[in-house]
Amino acid sequence: VALQPGPVVPVGVPTTQARAVAAQHVMDWVAVLEGERLLGWLWADEYGQPGAGAPRPFRVLLRPGDSLKQALDAAITARTGVGVVVEDGRYLGMLTAEMIGRQVTE
Repeated sequence: VALQPGPVVPVGVPTTQARAVAAQHVMDWVAVLEGERLLGWLWADEYGQPGAGAPRPFRVLLRPGDSLKQALDAAITARTGVGVVVEDGRYLGMLTAEMIGRQVTE
C-alpha cells in the first residue's frame, strides 16, 4: 500500500501553519517531526499553546514489512485513525483503514 505523508509538520512551525496542515488533511491533529524523526502527535487546537506539553507518542509504530492486518489493526485502534510507518527511527508515512480497504478489494 502506498504511504501518504499525512498531516505532518516540523517541530516549531507557527500555530497557524500546523492548523492549516490539519485542515488540509481533514484531521484535527498533526504529527510532529524533528528532521526525519517522528516525535508524536498533538491536537491541532493545542499545537503551540502554552502548557500543551510534548507530542504524544503513537501507540503502535509499523515497519515497512508489517502485514496489512497489522496496519489495519493499528489504524482502527489508534486514536488518530492512522497506522504510522517508521524505519530505523525515520518517518516514512501513514496508512488509514480506508487506504488498506481499497488495497484489499482491488
